[in-house]
This record gives sequence, C-alpha cells and structure tokens, in this order.
Amino acid sequence: MLKDLKPSTTSLRLQKSKVLPVFLAAVMVLALVESAIVSPAYSQLPTRSSAELISMFRNVLSNVDEEEIMRHIAFFTSCGSRVTGYPGFFNAVDYVVSEFRSYGIQPYGDDEYFEYFDITVPVDYGAKIVLENGETIEGYNLWPNLVNPSPYRSPSEGDILVYVGRGDFDDLSKVNVTGRIVLMDFDDSRWFFRLAMMFGAKGVIYIGSGRESRMEAFQKLYNLPVAFPRIYLEPEDGLRLKELYEKKGEVKIWINSLMKWESIRVPNIVGFINGTTNPKEICVLTAYLDSWSIVPALAPGATDALGVSALLNLAKFLAQNPPKRSVMLVVFAGHWQSLWGAREWVDRHFGMFRSVRFFVSLDLSAGSQQLAVYNRGNVYSYTNTQVLNGRYTQLISLLFQTYLPALKEILGSRYGEYFLDQILLTYPPWISACPPTEFMGATYFDSEPYVAACYGGGFAFHTTNDARHFMKTPADTFDKIQWENYWPQVQFIFTSLYALLNESRIDLPQSPSRMEATGEWGYCSLTIRVVSYNMTTAYWDPFDASRHPEAIDDLVVHYQSASAPALTAVPSYAAFGAAFLAGILDVVVKPNRNGEIVIKGVKPYTGGTVNAFVVNSTNGHIEWATDVG
Repeated sequence: MLKDLKPSTTSLRLQKSKVLPVFLAAVMVLALVESAIVSPAYSQLPTRSSAELISMFRNVLSNVDEEEIMRHIAFFTSCGSRVTGYPGFFNAVDYVVSEFRSYGIQPYGDDEYFEYFDITVPVDYGAKIVLENGETIEGYNLWPNLVNPSPYRSPSEGDILVYVGRGDFDDLSKVNVTGRIVLMDFDDSRWFFRLAMMFGAKGVIYIGSGRESRMEAFQKLYNLPVAFPRIYLEPEDGLRLKELYEKKGEVKIWINSLMKWESIRVPNIVGFINGTTNPKEICVLTAYLDSWSIVPALAPGATDALGVSALLNLAKFLAQNPPKRSVMLVVFAGHWQSLWGAREWVDRHFGMFRSVRFFVSLDLSAGSQQLAVYNRGNVYSYTNTQVLNGRYTQLISLLFQTYLPALKEILGSRYGEYFLDQILLTYPPWISACPPTEFMGATYFDSEPYVAACYGGGFAFHTTNDARHFMKTPADTFDKIQWENYWPQVQFIFTSLYALLNESRIDLPQSPSRMEATGEWGYCSLTIRVVSYNMTTAYWDPFDASRHPEAIDDLVVHYQSASAPALTAVPSYAAFGAAFLAGILDVVVKPNRNGEIVIKGVKPYTGGTVNAFVVNSTNGHIEWATDVG
C-alpha cells in the first residue's frame, strides 16, 4: 500500500508519486553581500612585448611532459570506476595527493589536502547470474531508473531467460517475454527496454560489446522510478548466455542483484602555491576527478581523465616556476552529480572571493581540436547575458589577440585556427554565423557555481564540436584517446594560464553576492524537510528516524531546479530520462536522521520541483512517495 509522505517548502509531502513545486524565496535565510555591478568597460592595459611572450611560451611548452600526462591518464583509467564514492575514486584521490606532495604543493584543505562533504550516489554491489549447472556469471547494474536502483532476487524456482536481439517491436513479438528476463544486445537497442517492459518482461540483461556509444547510454536512462532490473554483461559473458539460448531455446537462471543509494563522505583536494610578487591575489585552477557511466561499476572515464591529468602536469610546472600570483589548485569530486564538489567549494570559500582574480575549470575531450572558452554552461541561466559577457573583455582580448598570435609564431600559422571564443564570439571571425555543436547532452562546467556567485570571474576551457562518442560508457578507455587532438589544447591551456597568472593586472569584474536583489546571480542554500500527514492531528509530522525507523534508511529526495523566472524553463528531455541531458541542477540526496537535506548553490528566486520516495532496498517497491494534494 502506498503511504502518505510530505516534504514542505522547507518540507516535502510524500504520498502518491507526484511533483511538488518549490519556490526558494521563503526558504532561504542567507546573508546579503554587497553586489553592485561593476562596469565591464575595458581600457587597454600594458602588455608584454611579443618577444617576451614568445620566450615565456617556449619555456612553458618545453615543460609540457606528454609522457607524464599519459601516465596519469593510464592510471586513472585503470581504477575500474571513478564514480564518486566508489573504490576506484578513492584510489584516484590517493594518487592525486601523492603527486601534489611530490611536487611540493602546500595542502590547503581542512584536513591536509582534503575538504570533505557528504554526497549521495548509487552503489553497485553487483549482479550474480547463476546457471543450472552452478556456473556464476558476474553482471553489473545500470544507473537507477530515476531513484529506483531496482534490486532483484529470483524466486526459488528461478527465472526463464529469452533472447530478443535488439528488442524492437518485431523482435519482441516473436518471443513470449511475459514474466521472463530478456537478453538484449546493448548496441542498437536504444530505449527498447521500455517495449520489453510493456510486453510484460521482468527485467533486461544486456550483452555488452566494448564499443558502446554515448547515445546508446543516454537512451537507456529512465526518469520513472519503476522496479525493472537492468544488468550489463561483459561481451564474452553475454555471448555465452546467447549461445546457451540458441542451443536450448530457453535458459533457466537465478539472479541476485543489489544497488543502493548511499551517503558517502568524499573530499575535494585543495593545494596552494604562493605567488612571488602578488601573493594576496589568488587564481583558482580546477579540474574534476570523477567519471560517470551508464554502468556505474564500469566507468573507466578516459575522457573524464583528460582535464585532471593536464592539471597535474601544469601544477608540477607551477610549483617549479611560481607565478606572480598565488595559485589554488582544486580537484573536485561529484562533478557528475550536478557539480556537487564545486558547489561545496564555492559555499565554503565564499568569504575569500574578493581576493580571487579568476577561476578556471577544465573540461576536455580528444575527438576534436576545437578548444573553446566559455563563461556559462547549462546549470545556471541568466537574463542579462550581454552584461555578464561584457565582463570578460580583457580575458578574451588576451587569449585571442595576444597569446594565440604569439603561439602561432612558435607552432605555425594554422595553430589554433579553430579555437573558439564562446563568450564574446570574436574568434574565429565566422563564429557568430557558424556556432559549434554540442552533441548529445548539456555542458557542465565546474566554473559555473563561481560565476553564479560572482556574476563573472569564472570560465572554462571546453572541447566543443566533439560527439565524445564513447564517453559515459564502459568503452571510454585509454586506447581510444586521439592524442593528436589533445596536445594542441594542452599547449594553449598551459601557456595562456601561465601568462595570465603573470599579467601586470587582471581585469575580470566580479560582484560576489549570496542573494543579489534581482536574482540575476547569487548563491543560496535550500533546506528541505520531509514530513508525513498525521490524520489524527490534521497536521504534518517530521518523517525522521524516531517516527519511521523502518523507512529512514531507504528515503531519498530528488530535487530538480527550473530556470530563472524571466526565462522559459529548460526542457528536461524526459524521453531520454536524465536532466543532465539539458542542464539544470538535478540531484538525489539521502536525508539525515531528521529527514532533512541541504542543497548548496541554488540561485535566489529560482523555482524547482521536489519529490521524496521510500524505495525498498531489497525489492525496489516504492513504499512512500510525494503527495501534491
């Protein structure tokens, strides 16, 4: 029986699964910080001569250690899965800290290099498939159906497995799948698991190929919390089951699979290099450490490793050649959980932003050489983009009118001819008429929370016009990296950032504010409390550990932001089943024992929706869900 539960604006009503709109203005108690808009006007500042820049750049380029960067990437991709909170993620954390220590970079966290926070992720405990002869095949669970990890255990008599090819309508019409588990090819099966569900199947086992694409991964996401197990098998194991089916017609199997939402304590990694002449001016250089895959336990994340690996080598160079300004190096956790680590960092360091000259994040790939500079991604929206963009005039002038011409003198006239200014649209000259394409999915930059808090000062280096074909799949491995596309990007990042760190003056206007009056920018925290309706008192009781000890461990809250009031809401692409396809802030959080959660990094006056669920961790049944009245 589905029970009543409620989260309000600071609480969440639970009953039958529906959506509860949330408006933040009434739920945030925040400090108002001075937020006057600084004029973006830029007057030419004195710059180095071309000869000085060329000499500096030759030195920087000679210190780009390609072998060392490749070694970093090889290690990160060998960790199995770097999904935040997984064992491979913590192995990667230890590796980064070891490298920082070897470079002599000072720790700057609360605990040595670490700034800890709690994050909610689905932890895959595996899926065992036992055959009639006792043979066991190891499988891996797919990402949850919205909030439902779909744990499953076969009945004592076992399950019947039938092969359905790619699982389209014709394939399913030829086989009786009602009450059975279907074996399906991962490649080219798109979203057909939904058809199998409609035909009465109990779950899906996918045959992997080792060449899975990002589009296939996206189409296997689902934004309904149905209890429908989906398991991935390595190619050899999947083909073994297919061969058995072709011999016998039906295969008896016993499945035992478990995935659970867990709150895990994870760190951002923070190091510091003191500047030589302007040590009180701080520049923040960042990349993210985690990976993401439709199969969380198989997330090698070679593409995800490109940014952090470049940052490590740059950190080594900066430690050996300290710039004029101080450098804070931050390696974030929780990038793929709506920039969770970056949002935590901005909230924790908000008081120091008057000393920060710029904040840059790296989001690189190797399917294209088209490195672009962005100040906005898809998580936060703005109404006055021309005002915001105008604050980056000096940065764009330096990058594309000063630094890039100097690099062309060294690397050839065609170097960087397809690099892009995605802020002011000044370079290349044709950029306004022929903008780049972001294939499949939104852009998520760790610089976005900083820009939301300061209305400027943050930017990202992002590889554009790249389909990132294998990203977010088990196939995103080291051997698929196209190095000839990667190195030109690394060269520009190293040289331009080192030059920027040593500029006589950096003119990137910023206006840090927790709650700017118009809501154009700001940085708030949203507190949500889950409650349930008491029929006796005709009021709401906290849904906490004392009142619901049997359910509190299975309680999760799903929050999804909407766009700014003056803009049309960002589409959620529900057909693909994941809000990160179109951006916006989208998180699943396990409440504390009092039934409360806090979401940091919400813009003031932003709307959103909240749902709470109790999903039974042994069978996937939804026992409580949101009531919207």
